[in-house]
Amino acid sequence: MSGKKAEKQKISSRWIVVMLIDVIVIAAGITGLLLVKVDHARSDEVYEDAVEQFVVETPGVSEDAGELVYTDDEEGEGEDADDGVAGVNGKVEPADIYGKDVASRNDSPSVPWDQRIDVNFDGLKKVNPDIVGWIFFESETISYPILHGTDNNEYLRTTYTGLKATAGSIFIDAQSNVDFTDSHTIVYGHNMNNLSMFGKLKYYEKVNGYFDGHKYFQIITPTERYRYEVFAYREVPADDPIYTLYRDGGEQFGQFITDSILKDSLVNSSRTVDGGSSIVTLSTCSKGGKRFVVSGVMVDAASD
Repeated sequence: MSGKKAEKQKISSRWIVVMLIDVIVIAAGITGLLLVKVDHARSDEVYEDAVEQFVVETPGVSEDAGELVYTDDEEGEGEDADDGVAGVNGKVEPADIYGKDVASRNDSPSVPWDQRIDVNFDGLKKVNPDIVGWIFFESETISYPILHGTDNNEYLRTTYTGLKATAGSIFIDAQSNVDFTDSHTIVYGHNMNNLSMFGKLKYYEKVNGYFDGHKYFQIITPTERYRYEVFAYREVPADDPIYTLYRDGGEQFGQFITDSILKDSLVNSSRTVDGGSSIVTLSTCSKGGKRFVVSGVMVDAASD
């Protein structure tokens, strides 16, 4: 009997160990999820404060009409949140998201494009002199300061205030001219699963009609305002030639546009783009280590 009792005690001990391990794993998972949510909330608060303190937007220009429905598997480390999009195996219909046609949210003709947002760069630069601009989507809730670091890692996980956070900052490529006068400039931002930063760029691919209602974004600098029209977007490898920077235009740049931006684009835009154009490409993370890029060509400019 003593042998059987000993064996039962061993089995009981094993089960206790297994249960303790399960409890520890579950607790660690919950703790990790809470830390992610806290991290997201902190960075969201930082950028909401930035808009409140340093930006004045014309009412009604950038209001959000609704949200996509996401599945539970979207919750993760805060990035590469693609497979949770409803209808990921096919385009999502606009009515399923907004309850109305996305195109009806296109730009209001009553407000001139260069009067839709004012940015207090004097105040921003007191917080961080590395701020070189502000990106503003005219019909979407994408509105953030643009940073320029010594390399492309400096602001990858650091907000404009210096806070360490998964969302990091929106930043221009370290080798680009900070006044956005290059022929091809790249701006980076994370694909956050709470749709902050560049988390909504995926809508160009995932949502039917989104392109038609969200063609324009602006980049405001301390002295200039530039308006861009989106004309191409697609998923690319991390080492794709589209990440080539161009200081000057010309025939070679025109060929680059054809081979690296227009080729395999998921949209056929009627906008004419050539070697004399000025282009900004917005880059964010996608699934499988790839990137999703959205390219816009300058269509207007104004001086402050």
